[in-house]
Amino acid sequence: MIRYGKPKYFTGDEPYCPQEWTPPLSPDAPSDGPRLRALACRIQKQETGEYLEPDDWQDKLIDSKLELYPEGHEKAGEYRFKQAITSMPRRNGKSTVASILALGSVVLSIAPNIGVLASTKEQAKEIFDGVKYTFVTNEALTTRFKVTHLKGIESKRADKPAHFKIHAGNGDSLQGITFAGLIPVLVDELHITKPEAYDAAVKGASVGVRNGPVIGITTAGTDDSELLKRLYERGRKAIANPASDERFGFWHWYVEPEVELWDKEALLRANPAAHFGRIDIDEEIKEGKSNTAGDYFEFRRYRRNQFVSSNNIWLGIDQWVKCSGEGIPKDYVGPVIFAIDRTEQYGWVTMTAAVKIDEIVYTERIMRQRNPTIEWIEQTCIELHARWGAELFVANVDTLKEVIINLRDNHGLPAEYLTNQQMVSATAIVGHMISEARLVQDKKDPIYKKQLPNTVAVVAGEGIKVSTKESTGDIDAVRSMLMACYKAESMEPQFFTPLVF
Repeated sequence: MIRYGKPKYFTGDEPYCPQEWTPPLSPDAPSDGPRLRALACRIQKQETGEYLEPDDWQDKLIDSKLELYPEGHEKAGEYRFKQAITSMPRRNGKSTVASILALGSVVLSIAPNIGVLASTKEQAKEIFDGVKYTFVTNEALTTRFKVTHLKGIESKRADKPAHFKIHAGNGDSLQGITFAGLIPVLVDELHITKPEAYDAAVKGASVGVRNGPVIGITTAGTDDSELLKRLYERGRKAIANPASDERFGFWHWYVEPEVELWDKEALLRANPAAHFGRIDIDEEIKEGKSNTAGDYFEFRRYRRNQFVSSNNIWLGIDQWVKCSGEGIPKDYVGPVIFAIDRTEQYGWVTMTAAVKIDEIVYTERIMRQRNPTIEWIEQTCIELHARWGAELFVANVDTLKEVIINLRDNHGLPAEYLTNQQMVSATAIVGHMISEARLVQDKKDPIYKKQLPNTVAVVAGEGIKVSTKESTGDIDAVRSMLMACYKAESMEPQFFTPLVF
């Protein structure tokens, strides 16, 4: 493998070295990494049109994962690792590492059958798009391989079969599948991967002696990420006692929980891309401080790579009080968003209004009714629209979808419901608005001080959302405020000057 250059390994002296890592069996251990990196640098173009040039930390991670047993060893020439797990903060370049490994495995393996595990459609698309770009832009590869959206990548030549396919991240669909290749299986975001799916993939990749490791790449998870916790524990034990489990590799970038939240040096060490100009830690700290939601949930998990609680109080009263004002200006005349939410069994329904003036969103609760009927809610919306000319009525798809459809289809009013993914966006965006002092609420309204301490945010995909199920009391006023402010933020700002008499 020397013809492709000498392998690179972490030594512990680099400012971007992971906090925990599996060292090579020796400093001059052979690796197949340089061969895959050489291929990627020759044919893998980025969307800018330039050929790929991996950062030094990516070189060392790839070479480490593809370490080979040396001459004289009873397994000489075989890949050392059967499983190779990497955990690091987001946006550092994990996808680049994955694309280099996937490209090399498809092109250089003999009759590969490579599987990629994805728990969501969005995740699958991200992985697939990162790999397919090279195959659809390189003439030699388009001659040999066929790329389809649903089936993945496969060889056009019967004498040189090859398959690269996305698989659903559940154990049942993977049972009995045999994977083969330099990288037989690539698993993205282990924190949301089912343990039975991962175990089935490892079993399916264990058949071929020439197979390389199952690759797992992820960010930190939550306190209920069963698989990832198990892999962390095994990785740490393997590092502490290599002879006990030398075929399990673990590379882990993170900030220790006890380190001060905004410690710049610790953040630089945990984010290797910062040393190559791809992440600005000062900007990340600034952005992190602007989003207090869930006790800085996003910053802890995605920039420090820490495990976080799956349940957190969404917003502290101290943050809410900083937004105190008079609500919507009394003399305002312009577009208004009305959001509606209810408690279980229609015990209470709350309506909240929000407007956007000069880039600031003003909000106030306009009513809360006990035990209303659907007909009463609809009639109230009709009267509000007649009086104020509502820009939009909005509610959550799981609670008041019927009302929204009736307002829109039967009464011709502007109305839409928010999906659960939009509620994730609303939770994040309104949290930012509050942190940046771009939201003004009615300080005279006591209901938020009652409901906010009950309002629990839970992990939802790659973000968080307030949860009626996990919250410890009614949160209808909080949720209607979230929806109203979220939709108001997307409005064109009204440049409003109050009338003076």
